[in-house]
Amino acid sequence: MSWVKGDGAKIKITFDKALIGDVTGLNPVLSYSYQKIMGTVTGSHAYSGYPVTNAADGLTTTSWFISGFVAGEWFKVQYTVAKAFPKWRMYLTSSGLYRPLSVIFQGSNDGTSWVDLSTVSVPAPQGTAGWVEFDTNNTTPYLYYRIYMNTSNNSGLQIEEIQFADRPTGNESHFTITVPEYDSVPNGTLRNVVKTVNTISMGDNAKEVILEVMPLERFESSAGNITIAYDGLGSLAGSTGNVEAFSQTFLPTELIPKPDQNNIEHIEVSISATGALSQIYYTNTADQEQGHIEISLSATGVLTHVNDI
Repeated sequence: MSWVKGDGAKIKITFDKALIGDVTGLNPVLSYSYQKIMGTVTGSHAYSGYPVTNAADGLTTTSWFISGFVAGEWFKVQYTVAKAFPKWRMYLTSSGLYRPLSVIFQGSNDGTSWVDLSTVSVPAPQGTAGWVEFDTNNTTPYLYYRIYMNTSNNSGLQIEEIQFADRPTGNESHFTITVPEYDSVPNGTLRNVVKTVNTISMGDNAKEVILEVMPLERFESSAGNITIAYDGLGSLAGSTGNVEAFSQTFLPTELIPKPDQNNIEHIEVSISATGALSQIYYTNTADQEQGHIEISLSATGVLTHVNDI
């Protein structure tokens, strides 16, 4: 296996023993990547002060509430680009009071004709507030998604948060890469930045794994040590058992220079202006006659130099 070392996008880890099984953690899938809903959210209706948007604000401390539940209540999301979601989840209170009991997860590309992707019964959380997760096994992208609720275990409906999972996650989610970088302000200061591991794969042999970050999160050069931490909760394993949690620090070398923002930003703009005499008129006053000249101006600026932006 080879790559351009200077790109600063990959890290190779070499263990003292060979790893067994699938190092990606995707066979079988360990977990799924859930995000705050970013589409346009609407609902059948809501009780005053508890809007449907509360169920998609990224917080489990706010809630969408309906007083007087009737069959056919719904939660709908519209996206600008079609997406496929294999799983979804909702956050419920510890008692599960006011939760929906029977739910149909649906997809649509026109917001009118709906395809039933899964029908589920919603269990109560086991004594504490928390997430309840559901499979759709859907791989078809849709522009609209709707959670259609037929029954509730009470006269109302309360849901703290709803999230969709767009892709499975494996062992990459159990790694943390911390890199010192300068912030993007004049006379920037060095601070630790956590990079997202995008993929994990096997190296040239069974003792090696390769961590790759997103293209826009490549490592800067000469800024300081990089720290890699593994939480021990993934599926990495050797012949004697699971890989335990560890943290390792090293200083990267031979990276392509990526200038930091330690110098003050500087922009030079040249401007030329032209004026045209458009009117002369006079105004009589009690003690004098004043002349007025109107000139219209147009200006054009050209960016001539940018330094350390």
